[in-house]
Amino acid sequence: ELLSDEPTQWDSTYVMLNHLRILCPAISCYIAPNTKLSDYGLRSMEWQVLQDLEVILEVPHACQQSMSSESTPVLS
Repeated sequence: ELLSDEPTQWDSTYVMLNHLRILCPAISCYIAPNTKLSDYGLRSMEWQVLQDLEVILEVPHACQQSMSSESTPVLS
């Protein structure tokens, strides 16, 4: 399932890019035979840029996950 970016949750960008990378083969297979959609497919350099962004966002994502109230006890 493709996810969209949620502007109120910065972490959603990382999650969206992660899902997009996982679904890349399926998206490419769907777009390739359809000539009407071929203009909307990402080129290899564009996929690489998205993968680089995912790597960059992975660090703050891991930090946010480790500091979330679900994994760290907090006083309430």
